[in-house]
Amino acid sequence: MKSRGIFWHILVSFIALSFVMLVGMATYAVVVLESMYYRSVEEALLSQARIIQTRVLPLLERNPEGIQGVCMDLKSNGVSRVSVIFPDGHVAGDTQEDPGVMENHAGRPEVQAVQSGQGHGMAIRKSKTLNIDMMYVAVPMIVEGRPAGVIRTAMPLTLLLDNYRKMRLRILAAAGAMLLVSVLLSLIVSHRISRPLMTMQQASQQFARGDFSLRVHLSGSSEVESLADSMNWMAAQLDERISTIQEQQCRMESIISSMREGVVALDYSNLIITMNQAAARMLGTSVEQATGRMLEEVVRHQTLCNLVSEVRGGRDMPESNVTMYDASEPRNFQVRATPLRTAGKRMIGVLLVLNDVTRLRSLEKIRREFVANVSHELKTPVTAIQGFAETLLNGENDQETINRFLEIIRRQTGRLNAIIEDLLNLSRLERDREHGEIQMGRFSLRKVLDNAVQCCRHEAERRGMSLEVEGGEELKLDMNAELMEQAVVNLINNALKYSDENKTVRIRAAIERNEALISVTDEGFGIAAEHLPRLFERFYRVDKNRSRQMGGTGLGLAIVKHIVMAHGGRVDVESEPGKGSCFTIHLPAA
Repeated sequence: MKSRGIFWHILVSFIALSFVMLVGMATYAVVVLESMYYRSVEEALLSQARIIQTRVLPLLERNPEGIQGVCMDLKSNGVSRVSVIFPDGHVAGDTQEDPGVMENHAGRPEVQAVQSGQGHGMAIRKSKTLNIDMMYVAVPMIVEGRPAGVIRTAMPLTLLLDNYRKMRLRILAAAGAMLLVSVLLSLIVSHRISRPLMTMQQASQQFARGDFSLRVHLSGSSEVESLADSMNWMAAQLDERISTIQEQQCRMESIISSMREGVVALDYSNLIITMNQAAARMLGTSVEQATGRMLEEVVRHQTLCNLVSEVRGGRDMPESNVTMYDASEPRNFQVRATPLRTAGKRMIGVLLVLNDVTRLRSLEKIRREFVANVSHELKTPVTAIQGFAETLLNGENDQETINRFLEIIRRQTGRLNAIIEDLLNLSRLERDREHGEIQMGRFSLRKVLDNAVQCCRHEAERRGMSLEVEGGEELKLDMNAELMEQAVVNLINNALKYSDENKTVRIRAAIERNEALISVTDEGFGIAAEHLPRLFERFYRVDKNRSRQMGGTGLGLAIVKHIVMAHGGRVDVESEPGKGSCFTIHLPAA
């Protein structure tokens, strides 16, 4: 149940306090008033009894029968009821009744009190004679030192009670009026006390929501003003510090999100506190899905989990190599785990930094293979040149042998030169593409194809093969004409080398789906499917012996690939053994 506000607490407290005080005061006043009323009546009756005593005492011995006459005389004077009672309880005179018919009064409490030696007696009860509430006061009559009887005066309490009730009503009315005034004053005081507190409560709620622009201005007591000033100072300090923290947090998040390395922060129970987008990509998840989950739920890799456990155990772990497998290929990561500690050096979690080295490993593998292939490709002609040169140096050869050896040396030297030239071309292509130094222009695609065919026509005629060109008459593309011509020449030469004589090589240009397509189709030997993924690698050969016999360097298709990539395109191949091959260059049409 929602608790009441401080205004109601103060108001109810003030009203309750006022009510209790007024009820207590009214009760006390009523009780005191009642006591005063009864006391005043008792004093009046006691005074009357003592006055009457002076008239009755002389008649006790001389004329007891005259007592009734005195009582009747007192009745005519409007005196309250008076009774004269002998020591034995018989009534000698009474202002209201005939003493002869009245019962013995020895048992009355006020009479007994006098006879017991008290100064006077008082009792309140209903009169059997008058059937109304009466107050009786009795005083002793002493003659010559001995009790001679009792004079009793009485007064009806009806008028007293009426006055008492009226006075009590007045007291209650006054108490009610005072209570009403007290309630109004309580409202005013409660409002004055609670208003600053409610204002500060609203301000604190606004501060809790992160809005520190509000300032509290209160007037009243020095304590309230001091508290308002303290809240304003606190708000200013919090605003400044939170702004600083948010700025640092944004700066840190920007740094972490811009890192190429993956960053994952874990708490002490292995829950992921945060991670950047790079880590999410590496682990195959998203930041939203991973945050707040256990590391084992997101990454099911025992080596990585063991690395975190070792760091928690206090071991200083160096970088660890972790291999993960997804649907495409294995991915290699360098992972470094370091403990997260508070300013007091208490460990609160673990920080993982992941570096994806899959491409580096792949490049390292390509580099090793490239070095091995280059060494192998260069070793063969160098060995041949060295061997024939040493033979010539012996000087024991005829002219025909010398000429044959020199021709072999010339041919191997040309092969070395071709390999070096292709390597230089590849290096130049990679450098120019990386630095954006390839010069582009608007050229006719058909003219580029015609120039490439013209370069290869002599070789085609020598082998009895024909070259056919179709399409591309009206196609103009942004390209480097010399490089694109070289790429097409390499594809045509490749088709001529790996086709039988009297076959046809078709070169076709077309536009399909916003792409310009250049296809070179032969009717050659074809290529098995297992060789197709690696066909554009440097020095990769399907048939090494035939390639060397044809004079190829093993770099022609790699050069084609890099030229096409420099133009923002791609190259692919379709082939089937015995049915020829089709190499297609895809270029952006716009």
